[in-house]
Amino acid sequence: MTVHDRYVVERTIGVGSNAMVYKCRDRKLGKRIVAIKVMFRNVNDEILTRFRREICYTYKVIHTNVVRTFEFVDEPDLIAITLEYIDGGDLRDLMASGQKLSLNTIVDILLQIGMGLKAIHDAEIVHRDLKPENILLDKAGRVVISDFGI
Repeated sequence: MTVHDRYVVERTIGVGSNAMVYKCRDRKLGKRIVAIKVMFRNVNDEILTRFRREICYTYKVIHTNVVRTFEFVDEPDLIAITLEYIDGGDLRDLMASGQKLSLNTIVDILLQIGMGLKAIHDAEIVHRDLKPENILLDKAGRVVISDFGI
């Protein structure tokens, strides 16, 4: 399946109440991997307005601990956003795994969350949905805040 004649879907990453998120390969930019959040067609106007607002806010924050936004697609049959793909799962999965973490690792995760939140707050944005599912981890140990829930 291809989205927006550009993004080749590799797999579903997650499903929320208003959207699905896919891992995709960007055909226009070689093999770059992105996440694409596609809004369900049956969402109401209020949710679409909030989604568009969230996208505008995400463009204002550029920080290593906040997910990067690439493209907003707003067409009659498709409303979506492409985002940086984070390859290591989320904090909820890590917590549920039962894996023992060192104190240094825990402190590092918390510090990175704090730095991401500071960048968000410096942009005068309030993250309204901070929870373990919205804290992403890459395989190199970077912690990234996503899904502002605006």
